[in-house]
Amino acid sequence: MRHWDWPADATVEATQGVANGMRAQMAAGEAHYWTARNANGGFVGLFDLDLSGDGADLGFMLARACWGTGLAFEGASAVIARTWALGIRRLTARIHVGNDRSARLLARLGFGETHRGLVEIRPGVMRDCVFFTLDRP
Repeated sequence: MRHWDWPADATVEATQGVANGMRAQMAAGEAHYWTARNANGGFVGLFDLDLSGDGADLGFMLARACWGTGLAFEGASAVIARTWALGIRRLTARIHVGNDRSARLLARLGFGETHRGLVEIRPGVMRDCVFFTLDRP
């Protein structure tokens, strides 16, 4: 989770709190979340579409064991298709500088880098980030 905005949850209760927050965001129409699961049904990742701002923002996180399997491309492609189906015309993404695997994935999906800048990813924690956009065809 080196390139995620938040540290790993320390307890099951913390994870339950995060899940409850996600459910509240979905109920308010602020976000969509999808989980990626392996053949046995085990959790291996998460994809999200944040609708809380002016447009939509793509997020994704996969277990290291799934890197290089095409799952990130498949999941992100599905989120993009859902974004266009919602009538949204522009999708953004933001990654931390140095997250080369995600940068390559975003380029493969058709995103273009727009700018870089320092972002407060959580209270008191700043990171250099790269911003991308993808316009609806």
